[in-house]
Parts: sequence; C-alpha cells; structure tokens
Amino acid sequence: MILFALEVNLPGFHIERSKQLVPVLAYADNVTVFASHPAAYHTIHKAVRYFELAAGARLNPKKSKELAVGAWKEPATILLIEFQY
Repeated sequence: MILFALEVNLPGFHIERSKQLVPVLAYADNVTVFASHPAAYHTIHKAVRYFELAAGARLNPKKSKELAVGAWKEPATILLIEFQY
C-alpha cells in the first residue's frame, strides 16, 4: 500500500533506458524513494506515517539515509534522517 501511494503521488525519474518514470524501488524490506523537489517530502512523510499506523511499525531514522542528487538548496529533514551531500 505504501509503495502504491508513493508511485501514484510522486513524479519519479527515468531509470536507464526505461520510458517509464520510477518514483520508488523496493526489494524485500528495503525501499528507495526518489524525490525531485522538497515538496515531495510531505508526500513521503504522509505515506510513511500511514504505513506506521497500519503496520504498527516505525521507520528507524538511524538505519535510513537521505542522499542529495542534483541542485538541492537545503536538506529536507522532515523524516529526521541523516542527510548526506
């Protein structure tokens, strides 16, 4: 459900030669979300909160990373995850 919410609400990026825009990748319990602008963090935060409430689980900020790619003016820290440049 969280993956669907992210796929529907985020614009995504082209991966290699794919014509499809990919906003989120998932494998087992690992999820990678691509955010192209700071406003996307509100969508991500909302999806994470819904997942936490539904699953009774919590995102562990200490096991999570944010990586800035492109021209970000400031880190989006809404999820309290360590930001790397």
